Amino acid sequence: MTVRIDTTRGELIDERELNAPRAVVFKAFLDPQQVAYFWGPVGMPVPATGVKLEAWAGGAFETLMVSDDDGSEHLMRCTFVEIVEPELIVFKEHAMASPHA
Repeated sequence: MTVRIDTTRGELIDERELNAPRAVVFKAFLDPQQVAYFWGPVGMPVPATGVKLEAWAGGAFETLMVSDDDGSEHLMRCTFVEIVEPELIVFKEHAMASPHA
């Protein structure tokens, strides 16, 4: 995994290489059931009902992570910027004042 920060553009770039066919990884990233399975840190699972995917430029990408410790919810709200099958998925995360903003 490579993570770079482009301060001139205000971007965080996360690149990963996986030992799997590109088409399989691409499809998994756009399948709510599979995103729920792999998204979020340990102790913050994402229920399948907590994933919203509108897989087109301008579409929504949201995940609701729920803390195993106290049940608190943490919503990540993004917009897809670019999707090029099967090689590129770009999304922009929106800053939020509260988990339910």
